[in-house]
Amino acid sequence: MEVSILKKVTSVKVEMKIKVWYTSCMRKMSQHVPGQEADACSTHVPMQRAMSLIGDVWTLMIVYNLLGGSRRFGELREAMGNVSPKTVSQRLKMLEEDGFVDRHAFAVIPPRVEYQLTEKG
Repeated sequence: MEVSILKKVTSVKVEMKIKVWYTSCMRKMSQHVPGQEADACSTHVPMQRAMSLIGDVWTLMIVYNLLGGSRRFGELREAMGNVSPKTVSQRLKMLEEDGFVDRHAFAVIPPRVEYQLTEKG
């Protein structure tokens, strides 16, 4: 097999767009460490402290929707404008690990899980 190059390439421009989700204190979601939500970026300014604990718009929307009481996964997702299930699942897991949300699984078929805010949340 013989390959020949007809044009000499002098420059190549490659553009990549990468989306990275961030949690509290601009930690990448993949680097989130449970229990370090307050220590990583404690501050004396109440709004900054609240945002460091909440992190991003989707997490804030979950907390807001849970203020009225417990909700199921599908109800949360619908209230948030049908955000992707992966996004809602990741944020709920993070909130649960940080102690802001309790997850209650019922032993029924089909499976039923409800989420509610804790005292900390």
